[in-house]
Amino acid sequence: MMKQSLKVESIKLDKSRLKPMHNSDAQGYDLIIDSSGPKKLGIGITYFEKPGHGVDLHTHEGSHILVVTQGRCIVTKHTEEVVVNVGQVYNIESKVPHSVLATKETVLLVIGNDYQSSDSPDRLSGGGSLKDKK
Repeated sequence: MMKQSLKVESIKLDKSRLKPMHNSDAQGYDLIIDSSGPKKLGIGITYFEKPGHGVDLHTHEGSHILVVTQGRCIVTKHTEEVVVNVGQVYNIESKVPHSVLATKETVLLVIGNDYQSSDSPDRLSGGGSLKDKK
């Protein structure tokens, strides 16, 4: 098994590493990916530059946890809307329809199983671009 460590308090947004994410207004990059087990585990950064940026309703394999490290967002899961602020954590189960909408510049730490790289076209299956709707 590959051993990697990451101190949450040392995570800072590195804008030089940002790559556009498919089917969204988000940008992101991977911090850790471990493919040694039956499911690919990963930790990454997702960045929404402006209020109104986000990820449309989508589903995918693998559950993930969102940790807001900067800003604030609205997470919609099924029909439930929850405001998630700095320091708060939100869990999204596998195959559950969900969306994320930033209400200000926002940085998320995303921890997931069956993880897809930040720039993978498979990361947001079933999603659509918010840019196309503005």
